[in-house]
Amino acid sequence: MISSAEMRKASILIVDDQEANVSLLEQMLHDAGYVSIASTMDPREVCELHRKNRYDLILLDLQMPGMDGFQVMEGLKEIETDGYLPVLVITALPGHKLRALKAGAKDFVSKPFDLGEVLIRVYNMLEVRLLNSEIKRLYNQVEERVAQRTAELEESNKELEAFSYSVSHDLRAPLRALDGFSQAMLDDFGPQLPAECQRYLKTIRYSAQQMSALIDALLEFSRFNRQELNKQAMDTSKLVHSALDELGFPWQERQVEIRVGDLPMSSGDPVLLKQVWLNLLSNALKYTNKRKKAE
Repeated sequence: MISSAEMRKASILIVDDQEANVSLLEQMLHDAGYVSIASTMDPREVCELHRKNRYDLILLDLQMPGMDGFQVMEGLKEIETDGYLPVLVITALPGHKLRALKAGAKDFVSKPFDLGEVLIRVYNMLEVRLLNSEIKRLYNQVEERVAQRTAELEESNKELEAFSYSVSHDLRAPLRALDGFSQAMLDDFGPQLPAECQRYLKTIRYSAQQMSALIDALLEFSRFNRQELNKQAMDTSKLVHSALDELGFPWQERQVEIRVGDLPMSSGDPVLLKQVWLNLLSNALKYTNKRKKAE
């Protein structure tokens, strides 16, 4: 809501080539409590004055020599680019009223004007104008906050990415050591070690490799989560075979039979969909690893 105090502080410009009319309107507005009132009897000054002062309301007589009110409003349109032209026109010609509204005026007052009617229309127009300004201010404020939050989010993503790679590097080093030293012990001392000890070392190697694969998968997922989708038509069969090749099929150490039937064409991001197939197929291998023959 716009307070009465804010309304009284609104800036008003009176434009009329008749000094008597200007004086009458000024006195009326002063008596009503308005404190920021300016006037001119030269319509050619209006645009420059408004560009400088950005009035909340312009009381404009349409019939003036040299430059009529319609020409003034055309000039004001180039200044008020947000589409709200704060003009209340004064006219004695009925045909000018509709024309003035089409030209951009927000309301009109007929001559000879009634002071009470003028005050009501001035109040109503100022309320709309100030509400429009407040909405615009709040909209700009929201845009600034959104831009600020977006910048903060982008910065957080960069920091998270740097942290992820740093952590993955720090985690990979001890995992490689676990895997490498376990393998070295098996290679160099395997025959001398009890079967239970060999099993422990193999479990350590397997766990280290699984942890390393998990780190890779998490990093890969974080990259996918940030990239834009590149949707296109794809041959699903080729996509599946490509995923199998990447997984290392055929697997010499296991009896695995994979049957790929006729698969329909698909549509989506090839990188992301390939990752889906890699996950599905690797899970299938993982959960069938205790079977002598997997299908």
